[in-house]
Amino acid sequence: MKTSKWGKAILTGIILLVLCVNIDAATRQRIESALESARKELRISIVTEERIVSELARLKKSGDASSDIVEDYELYLSRVQAMVAENRKVVAKMETLNARYDIRKAPDGSTYSDDTEAMMNPAIPEEQVVDEVVALDRQLDSSLTEFDEMLLKELDLIRAKSSERMRDLAGEAAAAAKRLRDQGIEIDTDFEEESAQSEQGSSETQKKAEIEEDASETGKENKSKEGKDDTELTARDKFREGEEGSGNHPKNRYDPKDDDIVARQLREAAEGETDPELRKKLWKEYEQYKKI
Repeated sequence: MKTSKWGKAILTGIILLVLCVNIDAATRQRIESALESARKELRISIVTEERIVSELARLKKSGDASSDIVEDYELYLSRVQAMVAENRKVVAKMETLNARYDIRKAPDGSTYSDDTEAMMNPAIPEEQVVDEVVALDRQLDSSLTEFDEMLLKELDLIRAKSSERMRDLAGEAAAAAKRLRDQGIEIDTDFEEESAQSEQGSSETQKKAEIEEDASETGKENKSKEGKDDTELTARDKFREGEEGSGNHPKNRYDPKDDDIVARQLREAAEGETDPELRKKLWKEYEQYKKI
């Protein structure tokens, strides 16, 4: 019986290890992927800010700009600077979230190894050992799942709040840029950075993670609202194919890899919008901003 209990203890350790690894890998992938994406957004926003600062300095030095032009350029710059600040805040929050994930512990501060050692006591019947193995497995599964769900909810909340803020700032920056163009001022909306090629691999990793995440989420959601979602997706897909399938549509005419931080936010807002009229309006804003 003693040997059998040792076997149960070893089996318990293997089960818990596999469970921890599986849960940890999925959650860690989402957090690290989101953090990588946020850091890239910050780099792009900083490059955009530096470009506008340089352009504004040249404009002022030339002495040819009217007070209205300078005012619009300063407004354009202030909105992009606010986007940089927002991206810094998001990166800091996600880094904190990632650090919290690394130091997670059992909810009551105890270790599960103590429980496992207790089960090796020869005075405990084998049936009780089996029951305790099942209970310990469920306890760990539940605690890890609850902890991961809490962190992922925080991650989604960080992204949602930032997305709304960034969308508003991008709209204001784009409006200022449009006024400058109307006054004959050329605006460079392309993103250029020496490390752009090295970032492409990171972008591919992000896309792969998002595809895997979307597939997982889709599998869960289909159980509860499959009929409704299928109808909505069909209507949405038909609209997108009809309105956005043309090569002349801004979605296809401009390469997103060349977008600065303002254009990226406008494009993401358009791609994520489900209302056809609002989606069309957002694509128009994106197109107006991208015009050279």
